[in-house]
Amino acid sequence: MNIQSSFDHFLIYSKNLENDFEKFKRKFDFPIIYPVTNYGSFKSAMFSCRNSIIELVNFDNPTIPDSLKNNSLWFSGFALISSASIENIKKDLQNLNLSVSDIIIQYVKNKEGDSIPISKILLVNNLIQNLQIFFIEYLNSFLLKKFEEVSKTSKWEIVNFKINEELKERIKNQLIQIGFTSSKDLIFSDMRKIQFSFEKSNSEIPRINSFNIKSEKEIINLVEFFEV
Repeated sequence: MNIQSSFDHFLIYSKNLENDFEKFKRKFDFPIIYPVTNYGSFKSAMFSCRNSIIELVNFDNPTIPDSLKNNSLWFSGFALISSASIENIKKDLQNLNLSVSDIIIQYVKNKEGDSIPISKILLVNNLIQNLQIFFIEYLNSFLLKKFEEVSKTSKWEIVNFKINEELKERIKNQLIQIGFTSSKDLIFSDMRKIQFSFEKSNSEIPRINSFNIKSEKEIINLVEFFEV
């Protein structure tokens, strides 16, 4: 099976979720898919760009590396979607000897406190250190329909980003196996034409050195915005 992947959403860990949500809203006027919401095990909020979603998330994770614990905002990972079922993706990646998790059912709490299943998740293990990469398959169409509706009104488009890592042959091959295309100059892209490349810096953090979004008027590197 030839997996073809798109970036469903990018995860930005926030220590001060409510404040950062307001800061993003004021600065970028992103359409809101949903505001800050407490789901029990985590809190998050989602903004829409024209070609993907940015999610601010806060959760209690004892495995966060010490080098990141003092950061108030940082890219913690990204979710991928594909037209293939998550069960077939898991089988295909295992046949290629990639390390993947079991399929995880993600639950959230509704207003009555009941646990509601919302998605299936498949983690891709050991690909890029301190960057969580996973496939997601939604169990209802609410979020996908909401994204289709509000993304049309967004003035921002995700252009490209750079990962702070040396591009080893293993990483290159595995990125192609999970559904990205690669050009001769080693620029990768998803089905929505969001591009990324690798540029190792002297710093261990952030895991993503730059993340560029553009409107008709300007291009902004979100990583620099984190430091303001």
